[in-house]
Amino acid sequence: PGGDGLLHDAAAKLLAWDGNCAATSVPAAIFHVFHQRLLANLLRDELGDELLSAYTEILNQCIAPTDKIWRDEKSCWFATRPRKALVCQALSDACAQLRQTFGADCERWQWGKLHQLSLNHALGRLSILRPAISLGPMAAGGDGMTVNLGFYRHADPYSQTVGAALRYVIDFNDPEHSGYALASGQSGHPGSPHYGDQTPAWQSGAKIHISSYRRDPKDHCLVMKPC
Repeated sequence: PGGDGLLHDAAAKLLAWDGNCAATSVPAAIFHVFHQRLLANLLRDELGDELLSAYTEILNQCIAPTDKIWRDEKSCWFATRPRKALVCQALSDACAQLRQTFGADCERWQWGKLHQLSLNHALGRLSILRPAISLGPMAAGGDGMTVNLGFYRHADPYSQTVGAALRYVIDFNDPEHSGYALASGQSGHPGSPHYGDQTPAWQSGAKIHISSYRRDPKDHCLVMKPC
């Protein structure tokens, strides 16, 4: 009974979802885990693990063909396993995975807890330096098919691997109110105070107005003026 209630709650959240993949979104987390299980349940028996992994690695290449299959209840793919049974099993698998990871309270199943981003410095290839100079992991919104790009590979769900390094908004009527945010900061030097100083703004979708900057003569970076 408890499990059935959880499944009903998850299904209700998916049906009411507006498609927003915000880091705080619960239905976004349910959807992405559910969809991954859906693809595996549909394709694994016929393709095998190796071909399944290759075909679904980049979601954009398999989404249109598999969506076409799911729309046709009489597709030959459902000859031995009814479509409804596969969908129910995928949702059950997704809920079990999320429950094991985050607990039985589905309000804690937030997308950003699964979908995380690490900004790695070039020197982070040295494992001894990586913890000290890498930024993150941090909660990230978006996915591979949203405006807020947050692409991840199915071989390493759900770590973000592609996204906007720079967001820049230009107001042509009032250029001084244009603004931007870098995923890290103006400086690539881990010892600089401007290394990673724009990450919170980048995460939240905020922009830093161009007019609020001055040039720092010490490290030749553009830095925010004190408010």
